[in-house]
Amino acid sequence: MHDTALFSKECGAALSEAIAKNVTPDRLPNGQLYYNIAETILRATLRDNYELVNMVAQAAQEQTDNKLNIHLAPQQAAFPEERVQKIINGASDQTAESDTIKRRLDSPVRNVTESFYDDFVAENAKFRDEAGLKTYIVRQTNGKCCDWCADLAGRYIYEDAPEEVFAKHDNCTCTVEYITDKYRENVHTKKKYALTPEQRQGILKNAPKPTRYTREQAQNLQNNILNGVANSGGSGIIKSKEVQLPDELSKDYRPVVLSEQDTKSVVRQSETFTAYRSETTVNDIYISEGSRGIKRKELHQIDTQLTEVLKIMGISERADLPTVYIVNSAEMNKNAVAAYRASDNALFIDSAFAVYKKDNPPEAVQGFACPKDSRSTFLHELFHWKDAQDYRDRFKEITPENYSDYENYVQAQAKYQLDLLQGRGHNIFVSEYAKRSYRDEMFDETYAEYRVSKVLGG
Repeated sequence: MHDTALFSKECGAALSEAIAKNVTPDRLPNGQLYYNIAETILRATLRDNYELVNMVAQAAQEQTDNKLNIHLAPQQAAFPEERVQKIINGASDQTAESDTIKRRLDSPVRNVTESFYDDFVAENAKFRDEAGLKTYIVRQTNGKCCDWCADLAGRYIYEDAPEEVFAKHDNCTCTVEYITDKYRENVHTKKKYALTPEQRQGILKNAPKPTRYTREQAQNLQNNILNGVANSGGSGIIKSKEVQLPDELSKDYRPVVLSEQDTKSVVRQSETFTAYRSETTVNDIYISEGSRGIKRKELHQIDTQLTEVLKIMGISERADLPTVYIVNSAEMNKNAVAAYRASDNALFIDSAFAVYKKDNPPEAVQGFACPKDSRSTFLHELFHWKDAQDYRDRFKEITPENYSDYENYVQAQAKYQLDLLQGRGHNIFVSEYAKRSYRDEMFDETYAEYRVSKVLGG
């Protein structure tokens, strides 16, 4: 990550130098950098730097995590549209002097490129905290700082850290780091480095190679771009570009890697099967013997959906979460899409119904609440888990011996809540399954369906 910070500085410097060399009054119409030209040049090239810095940061983070046996997918911060727009507006200001425009094409371009790295690290600190890793933010001074920085210095639990802990004023030499139980990472690099040509080539060797144009091709491309700006109000560069990254650095889905050592022997509906822990997902997910052929995209989508549902429910403590098993229809061995089993805190989901397109939900889910949102299945079962946790917190662990007590408790609690809702005029029959469950006195199912509908807006 130290090298990635250096790489972001070099990308910013390279772009600033290229702009200074090529965007000169003698090459501009009437010697002016008009808005459409500034927007065309800056948005596309800064987007390129954003992609490059994040590509390298992601590769570096994955290498660090692999060494420390951390299985979290690196997160990419959003492209800072507002900051880039300010640079474009400032650079195309027709009332500013040429020297002012030159400065606006130098430091801001460098700074925003360096911020791509800072934003990446800040985003990953946040994500790792939400994923359950104990995370701290530490801001340190060099001992000779302003009062503002001195007041900010210290160690914070991530969720209690002030928003300005990542902020830096001009010439600030403070360091900001995030720390987890397993490793430590710098947010800002404070030293200035000069790369030799050999070092620069070493860092850039995996970067996408630029397309080379003849003078005539370049002129035609420029004319087409500027015509596009005049006709549509946008450059069209980003939509039309296709950049092929090296395979090892591409944003493809992570491969499916199942542990042969971390396995579980699972009994479901009197049948036994083996499940293997996924080593490439954020969440603890086990893949059954019958689902070992799961595709990397499908597993990524399942993992992402589960993370989203936990976030929606406000669940940050993961120690008590159920073990998630992805199984096939035969292993589910019941006419069910998914099931939560409280006696061993296990959540089973049929891979055939775990993810699907909202405009084509499987027939089996169409009788449930919010069937067009495949997250609804995970959400429904996690509401059952939440009810089980309430029982555990109030009484004791759920075992086969006291399972009937647990069931009676959750049914009584669900019926009580449903009666309150109906008394307040709420429609609790949000799906066909909710109606059928209520008729069969499976009140916990109706209550879970109602909550799914409220959360997902069905």
